[in-house]
Amino acid sequence: MGEIILIRKDLDVLISQEKVRSLAHSYGFSDKAEEDLAIIAGELASNLVKHTSAGGTLGIEYYPEEGSIEIIAEDSDRGFRIDAIRDGFSTANSLGIGLGAVNRLSDEMYFGRYERFQVRAKKYREASTFRLDVSALSYPTMNMVGTNGDGFTVVRRHNYALVAVMDALGHGIAAHEAVTAAKDIIEREHYLDLNDLILRIHEILKSNGMKGIAGSFIKYQSAGWGELSAVGNVYTKFYYPGQRNSVRLIESEGIIGERIRKLNCQRFDIADHMLTVMFSDGISSQLEVREYQRDLPLVELSHILMNSYSKGHDDRTILLGRLHFNQPENITSQSRSGA
Repeated sequence: MGEIILIRKDLDVLISQEKVRSLAHSYGFSDKAEEDLAIIAGELASNLVKHTSAGGTLGIEYYPEEGSIEIIAEDSDRGFRIDAIRDGFSTANSLGIGLGAVNRLSDEMYFGRYERFQVRAKKYREASTFRLDVSALSYPTMNMVGTNGDGFTVVRRHNYALVAVMDALGHGIAAHEAVTAAKDIIEREHYLDLNDLILRIHEILKSNGMKGIAGSFIKYQSAGWGELSAVGNVYTKFYYPGQRNSVRLIESEGIIGERIRKLNCQRFDIADHMLTVMFSDGISSQLEVREYQRDLPLVELSHILMNSYSKGHDDRTILLGRLHFNQPENITSQSRSGA
């Protein structure tokens, strides 16, 4: 993390705005981008002051390889609410426009709960041709609080985005360690082809005697196509605009870290506003997103699906992704998760 600011009072809001404005200026962001980032930082920090009892933290990170600045707000309790992405909602009877503004001004926005609730907003120095909005929820089984054997990760670069959902065998600390190791590999070596990335995870888990995992891995390319490679009982469904039924690509048999028969990396078309749903086997395989639900805010939809299809007795994860293709002449934004 480049810099972490403790947010507890109004003065901290102003400090966070000045720091992000200065960082953006030093790396050559436009005047408009500087002000957009300052507004994003201010709105997220204000939410932490107004809607949490103990405040939170605001992280500011610059990624030189992609020319972006990311602002990460981490909530110490329950101040951020899933409805708050829409203008007009507030948990403290204020105007409730903050997260709606963040949603529009960001090039990417990613928010959700893993251990703590986070909102991540990113802006690029040069706008990408596409944006992936993500909402993810991941919970341990009822009797294993704090040691989740499921996990997910999202890696965004200027010309591609990679998302993965993983489920380790069993529960508890060993399962959690296997998923954490897999996430670390993905975040370090995301540039690999998907099958090579899976084999890399397989090799490291196996050589270290760690638990095996099932996983689904997707890479979306800004050139207009995507690819998926999946092993075991982590499922993926695609919902294309104008199509009634979902499309599901087939998983390979095996367990990453134990045995893999044959990997099958499948290419698929991507479209503006298409919806991707990835979920572990702690979610019922009967999951379907109704047509009337597909335009709901992702964070709201992720909670609806988790509540409707969760098995409860298993670690469970659901990740939703929605693609947007930007118009080159006019690029603004929106998105949720946890990590």
